Amino acid sequence: IAGVIAMKPKTIVFDEPTAMLDPIGRREVMKTIKRLNSEFGMTIVLITHNNELAAETDRIYTMRDGVLTGGEVRV
Repeated sequence: IAGVIAMKPKTIVFDEPTAMLDPIGRREVMKTIKRLNSEFGMTIVLITHNNELAAETDRIYTMRDGVLTGGEVRV
């Protein structure tokens, strides 16, 4: 992750970045992801099955079997 961040991409895709983490680790990861977005202007695509984690985002899209099934929901 550090190597990717050092390249300063415009967009980073995180696939289940908090899976198998304890609550403290989950908070730290989300804090870092939010900082990448707010301070460095990176677009973050966060893939998750965790509804609580999804609720912390600005926009939610849903997919089923690889097809977009739900449009943007502003939280």
